[in-house]
Amino acid sequence: MDTIGLNITTIRLPAKPQFPKLVEQLIHACHAYRQLKNKPSTKAQAERYLHCHTLIEGLYQTWSCQSPYARLDVFLSPKYYHATEFGKINHLSQYYVEETVAALEQLGWAEVIVGRRVTTTDTLPTQLKAIGSLEKIYEEYSLRWSPLQIPKFGIVLRDYDKTYKEKFKLKVALTSTVLKMNVNVRRINEHLIKQAMCLHVSNLNLKKLIRRMSTPKYRSHWHQTVPEKQGRVLNFNHVCLRRVFSRGSMERGGRFYGGWWQFIPSEFREFITINGLATVEIDFSELHPRLLYMSQNLDPPTGDLYDVGLLIDGKPYDATVEPYKTQRGIVKEVFNALLNDESGSYRLSTKKVKQVGISFGKLKKLILKRHPPLKAVLGNGVGLGFQYIDSQIAEIVMLDLLDKGITCLPVHDSFVVPRHQGQELANAMNKAFAAVMGVNLAKLKPPSKYKSDFHMTFLPNGELDRHAMFKLHEEAIHNHFLRSRLQAISR
Repeated sequence: MDTIGLNITTIRLPAKPQFPKLVEQLIHACHAYRQLKNKPSTKAQAERYLHCHTLIEGLYQTWSCQSPYARLDVFLSPKYYHATEFGKINHLSQYYVEETVAALEQLGWAEVIVGRRVTTTDTLPTQLKAIGSLEKIYEEYSLRWSPLQIPKFGIVLRDYDKTYKEKFKLKVALTSTVLKMNVNVRRINEHLIKQAMCLHVSNLNLKKLIRRMSTPKYRSHWHQTVPEKQGRVLNFNHVCLRRVFSRGSMERGGRFYGGWWQFIPSEFREFITINGLATVEIDFSELHPRLLYMSQNLDPPTGDLYDVGLLIDGKPYDATVEPYKTQRGIVKEVFNALLNDESGSYRLSTKKVKQVGISFGKLKKLILKRHPPLKAVLGNGVGLGFQYIDSQIAEIVMLDLLDKGITCLPVHDSFVVPRHQGQELANAMNKAFAAVMGVNLAKLKPPSKYKSDFHMTFLPNGELDRHAMFKLHEEAIHNHFLRSRLQAISR
């Protein structure tokens, strides 16, 4: 199976070093690698400390993903580094990265798979994995809650190269609007890093989830109409958000990305806990179809906007049961794909064509018949504009709840909060929609149910199996993660 790389450029250090003795040992190994005879300058000492700390922490964060396929991606070629040039690695030095990787290998602390060139322009990164005594130290330390440093700038602007079909970053103009956005992202992140978000699942089911997410065919449905197939890592300390804008415009895209909860399968979001508290998720229903109508000064029609009148075996339409539950999901995918499809190349997969029972062309005609305003925007890619609107709504929702001390986890057009604060969330969503759109025509889905793997088990005679229950809770990664937070904040 392919490995999954955690990019060294995304590694954020903890406010307080977790492995100071390991960093010190690695620094001495770097001195030996360079065969230094004289005491390094103050600047060199600081640089070496930064790189050793980053690699030790990066390997720990990679180990914390609990996936046998997780690796730390590093770059050894000088072409990736420059002190000031945009698009290059600015905060690290190729000289010190190279020596630190070599020292790790000499110590027997890391398995190193050297990167190689695959095309004239593309090179695979060098990949590292903790082994030997370093891996044992991580295992003894175990998976712990740790607040990581917040990125200074949390606004990303991208464009798309149609020739090479690749996204690339652009420099963001530091306007007053952008600076305010960044202040708001930092405020949200400053709150999130102080909380412990986890999954109330057994160690066995967590292992199964990690294995499922590790496959190259894994599809996370949280950010794209037609999701890319890509393996993902899961690290409960990765909670910082950033806003990502698209197509070179600060009014396209803009959604909040980065929280681990956004990558997990949607059915697992019901297991999320915040500081050990059960949670609820509330979703804007039919958000982009409603925004389409409102953008043309029209009222959305009544009824389920993804019901296109396609009856199956004469059964009445009910989106909560099969086969209409699957049909609705497919109609939703096609509708939103048409909003985003600028080239007209989108097609429904053969599998889904069979599931819906009619051709893509016929389904498209039914959708256009149900929603005439869609015809006027085909090929314009208005979906990214609607994403900007829902990102504005999301920002207001999170800031509103933050002012009330409520932790809110965004999943773009849905939000997760502690269960007892669900009504506060619903109120904030309606208020934010009205603030952005001028009128509240929002429709909210019913709150999600909370799930847990930690159910009571009983002996054959009907008595509570206290031993099994104690063992389940005592060994659970969820409970250990929460206890480590309590220990950290009580120091």
